[in-house]
Amino acid sequence: MRPGDAALLFSLLAACGGGAPADDTGPADADGDGWTVADGDCDDGDPSAHPGGTEVVGDGTDQDCDGYDACYRDADGDGYGSEETRAPDLPLS
Repeated sequence: MRPGDAALLFSLLAACGGGAPADDTGPADADGDGWTVADGDCDDGDPSAHPGGTEVVGDGTDQDCDGYDACYRDADGDGYGSEETRAPDLPLS
């Protein structure tokens, strides 16, 4: 490549609407949810799991990346959680 060839290439791309190549040197977002592991994504293979994600109660997955899974409290002691009473998030093990 001769001096100035790169500048010419970029100007031709810009004139054609191609613009400069995207900067792909930053951290990747593997699941496309807008969060990277560096940003706090706790499961970059699951687009529903990211900081501030909506927690699905009792599924064993930490969608909001707080280190816990939400669950229902067994208010009547029958061994099943009650949808009316949500317990504090439980640690995932």
